[in-house]
Amino acid sequence: MRLLLTIAFVFNTFALSPLDEALSKLIKKHNLTSLPQSQLQNQNEVILGSRLFAEVRLSGNKDITCMHCHHPMLGTGDNIPFSIGTGGAGLGKSRIQDGKGLIIKRHAPALINLGYDEITDMFWDGRVHVDWTKGEFKTPSKELNAKTELNKKIRNALAAQVIFPLLSVEEMLGKNNEIASQKGDLAKWDAYVDRLLNGSKNAMYQNLFKRAYPKDFKAGKIDISHVANALAAFITRNFNLVDTPYDEYLNGDLSALNDSEKRGLKTFLDKGACINCHSGQHLTDWDYKSIGLPQIGPISATSTLNDKGRFEVTGNKADQYNFRTPPLRNIHLSAPYMHNGVYETLEEVVDHYNHTRPAIKNYIVNEVTQGHYEEKIIKDENFINNKLRYQLISDDDIRRPLQLTEDEKADLVQFLKTGLSSRRLQRLEEASKLLK
Repeated sequence: MRLLLTIAFVFNTFALSPLDEALSKLIKKHNLTSLPQSQLQNQNEVILGSRLFAEVRLSGNKDITCMHCHHPMLGTGDNIPFSIGTGGAGLGKSRIQDGKGLIIKRHAPALINLGYDEITDMFWDGRVHVDWTKGEFKTPSKELNAKTELNKKIRNALAAQVIFPLLSVEEMLGKNNEIASQKGDLAKWDAYVDRLLNGSKNAMYQNLFKRAYPKDFKAGKIDISHVANALAAFITRNFNLVDTPYDEYLNGDLSALNDSEKRGLKTFLDKGACINCHSGQHLTDWDYKSIGLPQIGPISATSTLNDKGRFEVTGNKADQYNFRTPPLRNIHLSAPYMHNGVYETLEEVVDHYNHTRPAIKNYIVNEVTQGHYEEKIIKDENFINNKLRYQLISDDDIRRPLQLTEDEKADLVQFLKTGLSSRRLQRLEEASKLLK
């Protein structure tokens, strides 16, 4: 049925308005189709994953959870530029270092619509890569990469990704605790699993793991792969939001987008050149690009201040300052934007792409950004670094001014905000307003 609707939309142009007809041609040109729901998940895995997602015992010092950086009520992010890991206090925009919190070098990416097997790379720099169709498994852990009997049980890239914050000193591992003292990645992961399953107060997790993985539990073979798969099942099931006006429009409902959103989509597909990178069903090519961003970071952390992105994984000079193109559905939820959270609003993002050079030159760290951190956040003013960032911009359409009008920018932002917003989320937002 979806295919028939799409065909009808693309080819029956005789009944379309001029704007719909122009969009029909652009949609056909770029071969755009809606994103289907992700595959169904085992309910017992989802239930286990939901508890693990909010479990402090999955942090070395038992003071932070996955949810602190990926809160469901904050668009599965944390709404601050650089996440504050173990040692911090509070949630979302109220999270502070509190004297002990460690600054994580990049903005927490959203977890929305990541549970698809065709997504093979994770993190802003792609340091986790799993493609079981090609038998490929590459992560920062040489131990895990080599232990094929373990890594083959990890279902996909999302499942591999979720266990790495557990090893990060700044994120969840911390220092001076019984997990951090273990020698090697596998030993640390084993210690986390032991925390969950063994001891007089762990009957709940024993029961949850038994239900989710009965054969392995009975055989005493529960390990980090089960934690990984359960967390991935929860994320896949609960953060799958594809019921957007944009998807409905692609499926043939011409009334799904209003006129402003339609004009914004047209700008997205032609003059704005957004489609150059944000293509395909997921509205991303999953590639790594340099877009000439201003770079900010704590004054004490040169690794953050001059973060070279994909280069830190590949060592290839051409990958300097390249970061993964993010998907765009429900993008209005995940402010601030970019790998380092430099822009608070989608309007600022559009202005950056509209004329990149002055966006870099004129950027100033504002009080909102600084307010989350005890350390001073500064912009990298190194002329050579900034010149290189500009020279390495991946796309000529980013380097040259787009010359969008104010109306075109406004319509583009409207499309990004509401045209790509899940209907389910819109209904929740409307209901919450009625309760105020």
